[in-house]
Amino acid sequence: MGSVMKDLFYGNLDPCDDNHRQEPEYIRASRKESKACAGLIRALGEKEKALFGTYLEAHGEIEDLDLLARFSSGLKFGVMLMAECFRELDREAAGGRDCNCGCGKDGI
Repeated sequence: MGSVMKDLFYGNLDPCDDNHRQEPEYIRASRKESKACAGLIRALGEKEKALFGTYLEAHGEIEDLDLLARFSSGLKFGVMLMAECFRELDREAAGGRDCNCGCGKDGI
C-alpha cells in the first residue's frame, strides 16, 4: 500500500472521483434532467436562452462550492473519528487511564 498523502499530492488520487455516476439511479436522473433541459431550451427564445445559460453557469458554481463544503466537512468528520480512535488506543495503552502526555485531559 502506497502513501495516501503522496498519491493525493501527485494527482494519483481524486477524492471526488466517485463511481456513483455509474449507478442506475444516477443514470436515470441524469437522463431525465438532460431531457428536461433540452426541452426547455427548445421552448425558449434567444433572450431567454441567454438568461438560462447564465443561470446554469451560476448554478454550476454553487454546486462546486457545495461539493467543496461537503468534502471539507466529511474530511473534518473523518479526522475527528480518527482522533477519537487514537484517544481510545492511548487510553487502552495507559491501562484505562487518561493519556500519558501530562495534559491531564482525556485523550490526545
